[in-house]
Amino acid sequence: MDAEGDIATAHEAVGTLATTASQRTGLKIRIPACPKIPTQVTTLEIELMGSVGGLKSRNRIFGEPPTIEELLDAVEEREVGDHDYEFPGGDNEIVGEVRRQMAIERGDIMEVDSDSEDGDKDENATPEYTFTQVFTLCQQLEDACLQIGELKLSFDLSKRLRAFRACVRREEIRGAKQITIDSYFGGK
Repeated sequence: MDAEGDIATAHEAVGTLATTASQRTGLKIRIPACPKIPTQVTTLEIELMGSVGGLKSRNRIFGEPPTIEELLDAVEEREVGDHDYEFPGGDNEIVGEVRRQMAIERGDIMEVDSDSEDGDKDENATPEYTFTQVFTLCQQLEDACLQIGELKLSFDLSKRLRAFRACVRREEIRGAKQITIDSYFGGK
């Protein structure tokens, strides 16, 4: 049959084949048997199950021992976690990620790490300061008041900062615990 490029001839040949195939009875479809498992695999499976049996006999496995399928396809190993290159959105998401990476390399986009994604810190939350940090900040602001700004406003702010610093020192002393000299220097 030379029907290449000739649609009518090809259609006629396919029709002939279809009628011939439909008239034949006793058509047998042969599916090959399962391929033979290599002997090394079966040997390793037998050894593994022997080890499991040994653990069970020494009371190291409680309950029903796991099957070979459970050992080789553990639930814990199915999903390791979030992957950087997992794109459930398909091709559009992949293209978007590639464009973003290229823009970062060119310097068009600057990556900034954010703690809010992990839920560790809230952007609107007030930072917590220690007494020492507050005391140091007050001292720095007081020094800045003397160097910069209008004299009367700087003097008023400096006076209020000193009062606040004294309040911070008082709170720090109120919360302090008295210890012995020996425990301070690492003695018993």
